Amino acid sequence: MVASAIAIVVLVLLVAFLVLRAALVPTDAVYVASNPHWGTCTQAGQDVHCTAIATVTNQGGTRIARVQYLAFFLSDGTGCDADIPAIDPGASRTLGCVVTMGSNFPPGTTGNQTPSDPPKAIVQP
Repeated sequence: MVASAIAIVVLVLLVAFLVLRAALVPTDAVYVASNPHWGTCTQAGQDVHCTAIATVTNQGGTRIARVQYLAFFLSDGTGCDADIPAIDPGASRTLGCVVTMGSNFPPGTTGNQTPSDPPKAIVQP
């Protein structure tokens, strides 16, 4: 009876240790970009500067294995990127950077300079 009680206590302690260890070992962060869109655009000469914005969500854990960044790409190959800071699991941050592109509008035009297609946003390792 004493031996079986000791075996049960040892088994309970082993299970508790394994559960606690699994809870304390950090897992890799999994960053996902969503809702890419344009912010404000300004024109300087024939260049248009537009802020590309997206939401980055950590769908994984707390460990960041390497530096990751949010990259924005346009169909003509232009783009920009922004470093992703540490984000808690389940949390989101809005990040952005400025894309410079050419314009067909004359300098000083006050019309809407925002591109018609949204930027493509991806997380790069």
